Amino acid sequence: MLDTNTSLLDANELKPLIEHVRQAVAPLEPMVTPALSVLTGTPVDLTSPLADATLSRSGFTVTNLKVAQFFGLQVGDTITMLNGHWVNSPLKAWWTFQEIFVRNPTLTELRVDLIREGKYTTKTFQIR
Repeated sequence: MLDTNTSLLDANELKPLIEHVRQAVAPLEPMVTPALSVLTGTPVDLTSPLADATLSRSGFTVTNLKVAQFFGLQVGDTITMLNGHWVNSPLKAWWTFQEIFVRNPTLTELRVDLIREGKYTTKTFQIR
């Protein structure tokens, strides 16, 4: 940890997690095309071997202690934005994943805006 809101992540340790997130987000792809009530739909539980979260209109609510600890988050934190991109619907989560991780394989910094216990905060992760 560089300071209370900035942490250092090892890129090699992050790659398997990104792959698991890709696998968890892949089922959202069919929802992207029809876009039927994508912005107001019901919450979606996303599960992979490493990451569990609930996607709702608020964002991704972390439900997995292992993921929370890896990122210095807490179970119950709701991630609202990644690098300035909203993640509060299946469509937006899919676009954000594509924009940040697929189109930018040499990502060196990840900014996570989240709500913790009703308060907004930002955490920054430097990827090396």
